[in-house]
Amino acid sequence: MKKIKFLVLGTFALLIGSCEKEEAYPLETVDYKSQKSLRPHYGPIFAKDTVSLKMGKLIDEDLMGKFAGNKMVVLGDKIWSVGGYQNGVSFPNQSSEVWVSSNGSNWQLATSGQFDSRVGHSLTVFDGKMWLIGGTDTSNSKLSDVWFSPNGFDWKLAPDIPAFGKIAAHSTVVFQNKLLVFTENEVWQSSDGIDWELLSEDIFPARFYTELTVFNDKLYLIGGETGTGTFYNEIWQSDNGSDWSQVQPTSPIFNGISRFSASIYEKDVGLSAVVGQRVMEEVMQVTKCGTAPI
Repeated sequence: MKKIKFLVLGTFALLIGSCEKEEAYPLETVDYKSQKSLRPHYGPIFAKDTVSLKMGKLIDEDLMGKFAGNKMVVLGDKIWSVGGYQNGVSFPNQSSEVWVSSNGSNWQLATSGQFDSRVGHSLTVFDGKMWLIGGTDTSNSKLSDVWFSPNGFDWKLAPDIPAFGKIAAHSTVVFQNKLLVFTENEVWQSSDGIDWELLSEDIFPARFYTELTVFNDKLYLIGGETGTGTFYNEIWQSDNGSDWSQVQPTSPIFNGISRFSASIYEKDVGLSAVVGQRVMEEVMQVTKCGTAPI
């Protein structure tokens, strides 16, 4: 039986915060400090205080099959999964499939083939639509397209090639009612997803597979890699997207990281990240986390 796979390895809290949620799923405590990673920079990383994590299996069935590198968002009270690898993390195993679920357990194929298969793309909800930007295709070439959909089933190509050109392994967020893209060492913004303005460039050495997120009305850029063996453990912040300063933690936080996710726990106002490259053979969901202040 094929199994749904979801990239999960360890968690750490970057700012004061905690989360707690009751679920009907059976839970088990996972000691991620004892887990071994496939590569050092993908290993479990923790701040000074240990972060505890309980996870429950949602589904372990033959639905989407084996996958990785997909992007997921919530739109219209549904979870959407777009693109990524299928049946092996290598070229040319990219996908153009769009999957949808109303509960995280039952998934249906919404559409496929409306845009090029890809990985290393970004997927963001903005102005009531999903926005799919860039990535690399099955020939490992960077893409320069922007696609949008109001419902996940019908996708349209933005009429113009974006000013930032071909991009992959970038980050996209919504900030101050605009769509922001961070690519290598540039920040671009758009009020409509079509016309783009350069906000800043050459902020710091170019980096890929960073995570850009918004917390307390500020942008936070976390981690990343050069693609030549250097992995960053830096956190940069900005209140406008143009001017950036490096956050100086009061205690050690993590080693250099890339290819991870950062999420906001809105209920208890905390910034945390789920980090890693190791593939686990089930869909998991965080139900409780500790704190690890900077």
